[in-house]
Amino acid sequence: MVVLQLCHSYGIIVLLSYLSYLTHEQGNRASWANAVLFVKGRIKFYHVSGIQGGTPSAPSVFIAYGKENAEALKNSGIEGKYLEFK
Repeated sequence: MVVLQLCHSYGIIVLLSYLSYLTHEQGNRASWANAVLFVKGRIKFYHVSGIQGGTPSAPSVFIAYGKENAEALKNSGIEGKYLEFK
C-alpha cells in the first residue's frame, strides 16, 4: 500500500510514529509528502460491529501525498500538529 501511494504521489497513509522509526523510515516517506499530521494522543480502532477495539502502542502520524489530501488533513478536525511542505 505504501509503495503504491509513493509511486502515484497521491493518498493518505497512517503510521505509528516511533521516534527511531520516524527518523529513518517515515522520514523517507515524508520527504515525498505534501503534509504530515502528528496526532495528539492515540487513535482508536473500531470493529466492523461498531464496538471500540484497542489503541496502537505508539502515537500515529498521517502522511498526505497530493495537495487535495494535504488540504483534507488540514481540515479534518483531528487534533495534533499539522506540517505542510511547499
